[in-house]
Amino acid sequence: MKTRGSRFWRAVKWSGTVACAVTVVVWLLSAGFSKSAYRWVSADQRTHLVTYCGRVGVMKIKHSLTVPPSVTERGFISSTHRLESRLASLGFVLPTVHANANPTYLRLVIPLWLVLLVLLVPTVVGWKRCRSFSVGHCRACGYDLTGNVSGTCPECGTAVMTA
Repeated sequence: MKTRGSRFWRAVKWSGTVACAVTVVVWLLSAGFSKSAYRWVSADQRTHLVTYCGRVGVMKIKHSLTVPPSVTERGFISSTHRLESRLASLGFVLPTVHANANPTYLRLVIPLWLVLLVLLVPTVVGWKRCRSFSVGHCRACGYDLTGNVSGTCPECGTAVMTA
C-alpha cells in the first residue's frame, strides 16, 4: 500500500542522490586546485562563479563600471588560503563573506562539504521513507509479523492486512 506522499519522497530520494553525486564529483575535481577548476561569468560580467580547493565562490558586482581586481582567480584565493593545510585545500573550512569598504561587490565562499551536508539530510530522509519491507513484515516499521494473529503490529500498532 503506497502512502500519499510516496511519490514526493521518491523524487526527493533520487534527485537528492544525483545532486549529492554531482557535488562529490565537483568537490573531488576542484580539490587541490589553487586556481579555479571551473569558472563561469554571466553575460553582463556582474556574476562570477568559481570552484576551487573544494569550495564554490560566488561574486556579485553591483556596478558594471567598477570591476574590482579581485574578480580574477587570485581575488577568490587570498594569500592565507595558499598557506592552509592539505585538509583546508580539500575544502574543510567555514563559509566566508567578503565585501570591500566601498560596497561595489559581494563575494561569498561556501565549502562544498556544507553543500553536501545540506543535500544529504533530505536525501537520507527520502531513502528512509521509501524503504520497503519483505512479505510478512509490518509496512510501517518493518517488524516481523510471523505468527501474529491479532491483526495489529505489536511494535507500532498499525493495522496489519492478512492474506
